[in-house]
Amino acid sequence: RDVTGVQTCALPISASTEESEVVTPLPEDIAIQVPGSKSCVDVANYSMANGGPIHQWSCHYDANQLWRFTAVGAEGEPVYAITSRLSGLALDVTQVSTAPGAPIQQWGYGGGNNQKFRVIDAGNGKFQLQAMHSGMCMSVTNTGTSSDLDLGVVFRQYPCSASDWH
Repeated sequence: RDVTGVQTCALPISASTEESEVVTPLPEDIAIQVPGSKSCVDVANYSMANGGPIHQWSCHYDANQLWRFTAVGAEGEPVYAITSRLSGLALDVTQVSTAPGAPIQQWGYGGGNNQKFRVIDAGNGKFQLQAMHSGMCMSVTNTGTSSDLDLGVVFRQYPCSASDWH
């Protein structure tokens, strides 16, 4: 499955690192891969706090790269709260901003439309995540340069474009 213009990754069964333990994934856990960089959507530094940044990082499938999609739209509507397996906190457009470039963070789920994302089919097996409050899509920082592929580049919201690899 693909989400937000990104491709999901295969998940390992279980392993440990010094920083964290890779948890046995449940059927509802999804790792999300950015097609341009082949990196995964990641809670930076294994943050457990509100405001923890969301960035792209090498796929390792620890709990900070596993996401749970919970339906929160009307029946049959592809709208979800997306929560981290690590922290239980939801993807959130910072300060309910409607501005292009507003960062995506994790925050306790409160039901606001800045924490609800519509899954949009972008074609070729890819999808985008559109924030319900702004109508913009989640994307890595888009400078139009090759540095957009770098590890640690944060996710932000930008106008949706199916042709944008970000």
